[in-house]
Amino acid sequence: MIVLPTEKKILRFEDKRYILFFSTLAGIFSFIESILPKPFLFVKIGIGYIPILLIIDKISYIPLISIILLKTIITGIFAGTLFSFTGVLSIIGSFGCIVAYSIIFPFVKKLSKVSISILLATFTNIFQLIFYSYFIVKDFNLLKILPFVNLISIITGFITSLITIKIEENFIIFEFDKIKGNK
Repeated sequence: MIVLPTEKKILRFEDKRYILFFSTLAGIFSFIESILPKPFLFVKIGIGYIPILLIIDKISYIPLISIILLKTIITGIFAGTLFSFTGVLSIIGSFGCIVAYSIIFPFVKKLSKVSISILLATFTNIFQLIFYSYFIVKDFNLLKILPFVNLISIITGFITSLITIKIEENFIIFEFDKIKGNK
């Protein structure tokens, strides 16, 4: 088998337009994933978070939160589910992701992409399960599947992080150095 050498491309961002770029990219990935068949109800790998993981340690707090929220809105608009049950569940999952990111933000550069991805996936799924069990079905026994949900989160977070790492290693370099207020 012949393997062609790949040359990394540099994506250089000199202003805040990267927020729209990564939000749209994440939204498109998330929409594509939403139309694919799922092995279990609401279980997805999380490819919509790949663009977020690519830049999570390169940009400041507020822009990343904006990208997470815009991803959810864009996906809801593309899928036509923004104000539906699935749209609300997606927004709740995004809040879980934001809470997880808020916890790790001070030391995000010291963490591996694998640990970040697993943590974000776990918080996203926990928030969705709690919301679903308390507000939708009103059955607290549903929380008994939390260990299973966490296991799924670890697996999907790991897969998402591996894809992200491969993209970073082989294809793209991001530069945000000239953006004012960036860390």
